[in-house]
Amino acid sequence: FTILRQPTLTVIQRLSYDLKTLDLTMSSDKRDFAEYFFAALSELMQRNDCDDYGKAMLSRLLLRELVDTAIADDRQFFSSFYAKLSFFLSKNQFQNTIETSIKKCNYILNRAFSSKNNFFNRKQLNSVYFSIAQLVSDYTKIDIPDTISNSIASDSYFEADNLTKELPREIEKVEAVVLKRGHIEKNRNGEIIYSEIYCDSAVLGGFVLRLQYFWKDFYRCTYSGCLINLFKIKSLPNENGYFRTARETIIVLEPDILFDVTDIAECFQNRGYNYYFYFLKKYSSGSITANMMKGNFINYCFDMLLKDDEVDFDKAYNKAIAIKPLALFYLYDTDPKGLKAIKDEVKLHFDRLKMLVREISGKRAIEPSFISPDYGLQGRLDLLLEDSEQPLVKNVIELKSGKAPSVNLNIQTINGDNIRIGLWHNNLAQTSCYNLLLDSCYKGRLGNSQILYSTDPENPFRNAPNIHIKKQEVMDCRNWIVAHERALMLNHYKLFDML
Repeated sequence: FTILRQPTLTVIQRLSYDLKTLDLTMSSDKRDFAEYFFAALSELMQRNDCDDYGKAMLSRLLLRELVDTAIADDRQFFSSFYAKLSFFLSKNQFQNTIETSIKKCNYILNRAFSSKNNFFNRKQLNSVYFSIAQLVSDYTKIDIPDTISNSIASDSYFEADNLTKELPREIEKVEAVVLKRGHIEKNRNGEIIYSEIYCDSAVLGGFVLRLQYFWKDFYRCTYSGCLINLFKIKSLPNENGYFRTARETIIVLEPDILFDVTDIAECFQNRGYNYYFYFLKKYSSGSITANMMKGNFINYCFDMLLKDDEVDFDKAYNKAIAIKPLALFYLYDTDPKGLKAIKDEVKLHFDRLKMLVREISGKRAIEPSFISPDYGLQGRLDLLLEDSEQPLVKNVIELKSGKAPSVNLNIQTINGDNIRIGLWHNNLAQTSCYNLLLDSCYKGRLGNSQILYSTDPENPFRNAPNIHIKKQEVMDCRNWIVAHERALMLNHYKLFDML
């Protein structure tokens, strides 16, 4: 192999192949486990075909394969390697020095992997070797072989500087793994005042999160090994290692799982939200209706008008119907009268939208798509307006061709507050999701959101207020969907009894 700063792909592939073809499950003798990984580590240390950085990257691969092999029989889904590592360390109750050392080892290896140019000196590399060797030894209760221990210093533990330093009082965002549920404090009436979960984080180390205010019931969604994103949490004064949720906190369960904005929004009704609607839609048979096709045609005509406000209706309509010919054939067979009435109704909307698009100013991005691994959402906006002089200004316009609500319509939040907004609740939930997407993609984003009701000739543009409680509600709804999807994956079908 060629000696490179970074190991050749062939080197990585060979080591990965050797490890993945090894049949070492928890049911086998741990002595075999120890012999293999000690031998692999010893061979890695003696390699001459890559430099220290290359050996560090192979050590990263070795650590991941070690943990994967050790937890193979647990048959759980983990959304990240850090979740796997935290579960493995918590399950086996390693000594605190070993746990701290292996977490720091994983941290610097990942940082080096991401940067691609981090220099590894021999002392750091020895610390990586020793941390992995000590982990294998403590897990299997077998001493480290002399071939390894004689080559590295026995004091090569990483220092726990990232865990012992003074933690900030407020955390803007942190990713953590839930280890287990903790104490639940109730009042005399049995109502929850707060609940606690034990967490682990590469940034904060081990800590307890006290769930209060909006999030006091969130513990019910959690399970050992789940990944959560925490936004705006605060430390508890005089209680080291304790944090709490604040009134502005947002929690996202398994953020790597992306849900479509419209699926979340459809769970909202004027008096609240119910995640059961998501599963009713998912597991019930749908059908193509005249109203559905009409909405699709109106949206396409709106896109055409945004590109050219002088476009002819017949040209726009013919292009719209050409997009979904099979759906048209189906509708002609099932509802021919409804199909015939569609064109006249679309024409009414087209004429109104033709005048309204001339009132829309700004640089137009038509149907841009966004994904957010921060909030576990994905979605496509109807229209995003940008300001060339103020790049952080991003305004959203969402077209709705259905019946417009009264401008005096109130909605009720989960706290029981009534807010007059003049929007359907699911429309506000949808724009709240879009605001989260834009917050995630454009840090410090400014701007507003609007719903354009094309059926209302007097007040077509309705402001969709950027209310923080609505962002919390859409995340809470999404979190419960994640929890129930996992329950179904584990063959727990109680949900269907409730549907």
